[in-house]
Amino acid sequence: MLSAQAGTEKMRDVAEMVSTELVVIDEATTIPALRDHLRWSAAYHRLAAGR
Repeated sequence: MLSAQAGTEKMRDVAEMVSTELVVIDEATTIPALRDHLRWSAAYHRLAAGR
């Protein structure tokens, strides 16, 4: 879901309500940090699912 109009906090609330992950890319985001975050998140979800 992409929305610049709703704002980050509202999007965080929506993501929590529907039990999904939200990735925020802003001016402070770096490609290496984003890549690491996504990899760690994927690993966590695989382990939590027992795969």
